[in-house]
Amino acid sequence: MFGSDFCHPPLTTVTSPAEQAGRMLVDMLMGTCAPGRAVLPTPLHVRDSTG
Repeated sequence: MFGSDFCHPPLTTVTSPAEQAGRMLVDMLMGTCAPGRAVLPTPLHVRDSTG
């Protein structure tokens, strides 16, 4: 994640798959994908700020 490299200690962050979420939303709106609950990966990047 941009900016976390400049912090001391390095911050723990969560990556949000915004592009993938947008594509899935468009697919749901266009009817090319079943509407309902969607689960997307949100990786946790553990760094030195976690105790």
